[in-house]
Amino acid sequence: VCYNKEVKQAENSQLMDEQQKFEDMLLKRLLPPEIVPILPEKRAQNEVVADRFESVSILFCDMVGFTKFSSELDPSELMVFLSALYAKYSAVMNDNSLYTVEVIGDALLAVAGCPKRIETEDHASRALKAAFELQEVTKEFSEQIQVPINIRVGVHSGQVIAGVVGVKDPRYHLFGEAVKVVELMESSGEPDRVQCSQSTYANLFAARDEHSAAFRKDCFFQRREELDEKTMKKLQGVDYGGCTYFVKPSSTNRSDRVQFRRLTLGRGGAASPSPKEHAELTAKLHGIEEGRRDSAKGKSRSSSPTP
Repeated sequence: VCYNKEVKQAENSQLMDEQQKFEDMLLKRLLPPEIVPILPEKRAQNEVVADRFESVSILFCDMVGFTKFSSELDPSELMVFLSALYAKYSAVMNDNSLYTVEVIGDALLAVAGCPKRIETEDHASRALKAAFELQEVTKEFSEQIQVPINIRVGVHSGQVIAGVVGVKDPRYHLFGEAVKVVELMESSGEPDRVQCSQSTYANLFAARDEHSAAFRKDCFFQRREELDEKTMKKLQGVDYGGCTYFVKPSSTNRSDRVQFRRLTLGRGGAASPSPKEHAELTAKLHGIEEGRRDSAKGKSRSSSPTP
């Protein structure tokens, strides 16, 4: 009887350990790695995970004409398309140490400068560099599947309150005026261009770290002289610095916009794709997805210990 009891206790202990590891894995996918270790202690003390960050840079990216484009694809085509595209976007965020706060459909919200506090305040340069790279990978993907994809990107620097919201499905969110401003930087921008606020511009040129100093030498800022009346009304009363800029790398061979003959995004009167075009797009998307999976499997095998 004692033996069976000990075996049962060992089995239960192993089961609880496995369940805890699974929960930790899920939390690491839902929350920033800096937040996961402190969350259980905070919850045990009935406290919340929240903090104020005086200066961060937020990036907001949105696809032009996505509603029309998505309506012309089958559900499976759309999901494969978004999975392949956001795998590339995720790599850009990781390379520049940005945290992806939220992805809704074709829109992406990311932040540099929190939740991890860093000594060198280079968050503006990292956010702008990520914006340039988003344009590059979008163009490459667009050419790969022969479908035009144009994005607008907005960047703004300011103060935010950040913390974990939710218990069953916790998420790390940003709150504050800066979130509203960055959305306006994106929505009032132009396709295939990056628009930043005066606050981001000032933050970049005030930063003294080597990365920011090198980055701003390779940027060209074009001040926008006029914004439409609707945008100006929305910006009234918010702190964005008073003006905005279109920004791009100084040395670039990129074309202004990607254009193809078919499936033109967001233009009235564009013809719907034929069944043959649907089949071609599906084949290209599935080919990209299979390649991504094979690459992931290869990395997994190479990282496994040799027996």
